[in-house]
Amino acid sequence: GATSTEGIGWNLTATSFDGDNDRVIAGTLPNDDFSIAFWGLANDDGTDGAFLGDNNAASGYAEGIYVYYDTSESEIRVTWGCDEAPSTCNAQATILSGADAITMGNWHHYVVTFKPKGTGNVTLYIDGALSTSGVNSETKVDGNDFHLGDQGDSSDTRELYGLLQDVNVYDVILTADNVTALYQSGAPTQLARDIVSDNIT
Repeated sequence: GATSTEGIGWNLTATSFDGDNDRVIAGTLPNDDFSIAFWGLANDDGTDGAFLGDNNAASGYAEGIYVYYDTSESEIRVTWGCDEAPSTCNAQATILSGADAITMGNWHHYVVTFKPKGTGNVTLYIDGALSTSGVNSETKVDGNDFHLGDQGDSSDTRELYGLLQDVNVYDVILTADNVTALYQSGAPTQLARDIVSDNIT
């Protein structure tokens, strides 16, 4: 069965991010197959924000993976990049858009499964159901810091104005049954806890 990767699992108590330089730096993602599962609530302040990611983008284009919400479309997107020069990168990054609109200000459960370039798909589940899936034809850079509360770089890009809870990273591809079981565990009910310091590790 699926097991949490050692050192990567946070049963946060509905932690609140105010969209202003808040983040949790939480280790690194696995180098091979992995899945990310979490409860997220995005508030609509008119700007896009990322729930989490390891997209360092130090060279000016996407390198890692991140999960963000587009407020104008009320949709969730998964973006990942490559470690090649921008001129040879496929549109600099691959964007997978959720097929179903989300309700801003409400809790939703998200699962992203990721297989490396040439080995399979990247898949997004929302609220226990398959939303979209696409073939991975890009290389994700490994070893970047994994951030909760932004897309994973140091320039405060796409900061989260909302809440996160029960973030877990698995070193396997979760099955549809796994995803359903996680979703049916229930939406968060705890009171929000604010992030009061920057760069919590």
